[in-house]
Amino acid sequence: MKKGAMFGLDARIALAIFGALSVISGAALYSSIQESKKIRMAVSLEEVKKALTQYILDTGSYMIPETSTSTNMRIGDLFENYTNVTGWSGPYIGVDSTLIVNLELTIAADKKIDRLWNASRHSDISWGSTDYTLTNLKPCTKTNCMIYLRKSLPKTSTSYSNLIHIYTLLDEYYDNNDGAGLGKVRARTAGTTFYIYLELMPEYTKLNS
Repeated sequence: MKKGAMFGLDARIALAIFGALSVISGAALYSSIQESKKIRMAVSLEEVKKALTQYILDTGSYMIPETSTSTNMRIGDLFENYTNVTGWSGPYIGVDSTLIVNLELTIAADKKIDRLWNASRHSDISWGSTDYTLTNLKPCTKTNCMIYLRKSLPKTSTSYSNLIHIYTLLDEYYDNNDGAGLGKVRARTAGTTFYIYLELMPEYTKLNS
């Protein structure tokens, strides 16, 4: 075989090996980035829990429902004392709050997701399915009531798929992919809107009622 042909063959082999290594390295890098994203979001969620705990310690009051019959909570009180609660020493967490039930956070590193987070209370029994298109919220009882950090986006949002991806990452991180209706991370759809629920703490006021 001529030297030129040998050189060409060697070059093709080298390029093939380099290409294969690049694919492996690229996959490993992507996996590492996703793992870092999970950890960053989990740390941010823990900060929300700490902020809520400090609010309770300072005010002697648990997070207040929007109304006496509402499942929505006044999460905006963690940033601004909308309710004029005695002992309030915030802001406890957040970037901004435009309404008593809204709080801007930095969990997702996506402005369209982080701009408006909400909180709501529901039972943490099974929501009926591992498929988020089939889950149904369960109402609190006097023995089972949990506060969840909640975010929703319509399918028309450019961050819709990212919110679903965040649900997938956190369900894997916290719940070992146990599905949308179980564990600390849950999800559902209503029409074309996707909702994610991240467990914060028991809703003690409801449990003590």
